[in-house]
Amino acid sequence: MRFYACAAAMFLWCIVSGAASAQTYRRAGSWGVVVEGGSCATSHYDQQGQRLVVLVAQRRGGVLLGMLKDDWSTVPDQSYPGMEIDLSGVTYRNLRSAGLEVDGLQGHAFILADTFLDHLATTTHITLFDGQRRERIEVERMALTLDDLRQCRAETMAN
Repeated sequence: MRFYACAAAMFLWCIVSGAASAQTYRRAGSWGVVVEGGSCATSHYDQQGQRLVVLVAQRRGGVLLGMLKDDWSTVPDQSYPGMEIDLSGVTYRNLRSAGLEVDGLQGHAFILADTFLDHLATTTHITLFDGQRRERIEVERMALTLDDLRQCRAETMAN
């Protein structure tokens, strides 16, 4: 449980302190990536500001994924077992998430392997299933953002 609470805290820190980052990767078509605490982070709100996706590529490997919405009722730091994420046919099952809240949006924080980025690069949406309902979040045009995230990680690891 404490591990997931730390992951949620890392998400919040990356989002809130992104503007103060010393290093930024931002190209046209990319969400933009910032270096925070030795890890590389990116986030994106949908056009209505009702959904937020956060990705953190940890320096030594692993990915933190945050998915938040305006009408979810997760509790920050609470553990949610049995979650499922589908990326256009690649499914991650029996995941555990930590509740997360950012800018009035609530959702889930997941800790995933680096292969998640490879699967994310080939999809246009992420579907989250909590055992009762499915929620689809669009993540089109991720290729440049993921390239920036990977470049950021490679450069941070080299230092």
